[in-house]
Amino acid sequence: MTPIRIVRSIILPLGLAAVLITGARGAAAQGVAPEGAPSQQELGKKLANPLTEMVSIPIQFNWLNDVGPNEELRSVVYIQPVVPISITDRWNLIGRWVMPYVSNPESFGGSTGMGDIMAQAFFSPKSANGFTWGVGPMFNLPTTTDPGLGLGKWAAGPAVAAMYQKGGMTYGGLANNIWSFAGTSATPRADVNMGYFQPVIAHTSRNGITLLFSTEAVADWNAPDPDDRWSVPMNLLVSKITRFGMIPMSVQFGGGYYVVKPSYGPSWQMRTTFTLIMPRGGK
Repeated sequence: MTPIRIVRSIILPLGLAAVLITGARGAAAQGVAPEGAPSQQELGKKLANPLTEMVSIPIQFNWLNDVGPNEELRSVVYIQPVVPISITDRWNLIGRWVMPYVSNPESFGGSTGMGDIMAQAFFSPKSANGFTWGVGPMFNLPTTTDPGLGLGKWAAGPAVAAMYQKGGMTYGGLANNIWSFAGTSATPRADVNMGYFQPVIAHTSRNGITLLFSTEAVADWNAPDPDDRWSVPMNLLVSKITRFGMIPMSVQFGGGYYVVKPSYGPSWQMRTTFTLIMPRGGK
């Protein structure tokens, strides 16, 4: 990776983080948390649950190390707004939108730009007993024409999630699988059949510190070599709920080690996530 690309892969995430933090600091002068606002533990538990009735905007920075034959760095920034919508007295529709910005190493073409957008919609019953579940469609939207940044295919499939929370603990997971059904040009691209599996266990303390352990296993069922089918990082992450004026915010840091990886896949990763928690009116 050239010095220019190394600087770019670092400056972009830091620049986005600086904008986010500067805006949050500006909000700090607007006042304190309103009376009756959720506790830090409640907010931390809501963020650990992808099916929660809370609007949030996570900005996640990932540094994937030892990628490719030259063991280079790949950086990926995800902007992941989560918007729940109350559709009836008993049901929510929870929309999740994942927009990646990818910076590939030279051995993978050295491309940099927006990747394919992933859109999910979970239909989830409203629950007050600590157990929530959701099911719905997921779509891969081929928003890039660069072969190094996207799949080059329209793809869709089912997504499911289930979570149980009691006290400070969160248990559960989510899974999805997508299949391609159309291409974006006459240029041949490989068919897509990919699965994603993320079991989660987390503990949130009374002061809003969450310790989370998860895997983010990806299965490429069409991989030519069965040894390249799975990518399985084991992640350990810690986050803290803080508050800038009336805007609660989570700051997360951690990393993961790949216990299974395809040829030239990363061997370890680091992650930082800033999540703005937005007010939501109504139920």
